[in-house]
Amino acid sequence: MNSSEELDPDFVQSVIAHMNSDHADACLCIVKAYSDQTSASHARLYDLDRNSLYFIVESRDTDTDEQAPANIEIKVDFLKPLRDAHQVRGALVGMSKQARDILSN
Repeated sequence: MNSSEELDPDFVQSVIAHMNSDHADACLCIVKAYSDQTSASHARLYDLDRNSLYFIVESRDTDTDEQAPANIEIKVDFLKPLRDAHQVRGALVGMSKQARDILSN
């Protein structure tokens, strides 16, 4: 795979399924640490490419407690673009760890 090619769609779907079923907490940490959605209560990964992760985020408007949660699409860029599919796991693990560190401070 060269840098102009996209990730294999079947591979992308397997990563999405794995992250949402086994690492939902990491998805939420990544969203909270790398976006302005600090009040997010749930994040579901729905797509990824060599540059970014794409989430549907459930978040409450902090100004109005009566308002129902809103679903918002959020894009979070990888710390650096991925050259190939072999880098996805390491990038996700690294971002998850860094996100937890950011949120704990």
